[in-house]
Amino acid sequence: MFDTKYQLRHIRWKKNTSSNKTLTMINWCANSIQITGSEIELEEFYETLYTPNVKGEIVPFSFHQTVPIQQGFESEVSKAIVWGTPSDAESVNIISRTPYVFLLSCDTAWNPPLNWTRSFVRRFPSLQVRIAYVEGGIQFYGIILARYNRITLTEYPFSYGDLQHIVYDPETGRERLAEEDEYPDEIRPAGMLEQFMNHYQVAHIWVRLFKTSLGK
Repeated sequence: MFDTKYQLRHIRWKKNTSSNKTLTMINWCANSIQITGSEIELEEFYETLYTPNVKGEIVPFSFHQTVPIQQGFESEVSKAIVWGTPSDAESVNIISRTPYVFLLSCDTAWNPPLNWTRSFVRRFPSLQVRIAYVEGGIQFYGIILARYNRITLTEYPFSYGDLQHIVYDPETGRERLAEEDEYPDEIRPAGMLEQFMNHYQVAHIWVRLFKTSLGK
C-alpha cells in the first residue's frame, strides 16, 4: 500500500547549500536475492553475515561482506564498478535462512547488483544466485541467474496494464481507476508485473512519487 513516509520523485534535482553541490534523487531498485547450493559453502557464506559493511557498521547483510570495497576507494563510482550499483544493500529483510536456501529482499540505487553477483559466484563456486528485481522509475524488471561459469540476465520493460493508478472516491467511499488527468492516491502493480512480483517475492516497487507494496 502507499506509504507517505517513502515519497520519492522519479528524478529530482536539489541544491546542497552547504557544499554547493547538485544532487539527484535516487531511483530505487527493489531486489529479491536467493542463494542456493552446497550446504558447506552456504555455511561459509553465512559466516560473512552480521559483519561490518563498508562504513564499519555491523549489519545483517551487505555486499561489502563478500565483495569488499578497497579501503580508500569507497566512492559511489567505485561501488558502481565493483557491485553494479552505487549503493550498498538498503532496507534489508532476511526472509529465509536454511542449510540449503537463503532469501532476502533489499533495495539498491538505480540497478540490481549485477557485478556483485559475478564476483560472488567466483568466490563461492558451488552456489547459485537468483536476483529478481523491479525498477519503477525507468520502469523495467528482470531476472539475473548466476553460477560459477555462467551468468544470464533477462529484462523486460513495463507494458500497458502493469501499473494501476487508483483514486479513492469520497462520495462513494470506494476506490476506482484514476482518469487520465487525475493524480492517483495509490499506484499498484498489476498484470504481468504483479505475477512476477508474487512469484519471485519482490515485496514492493518504487514508482515515481510512491513506494507501493503488493497488497497481501
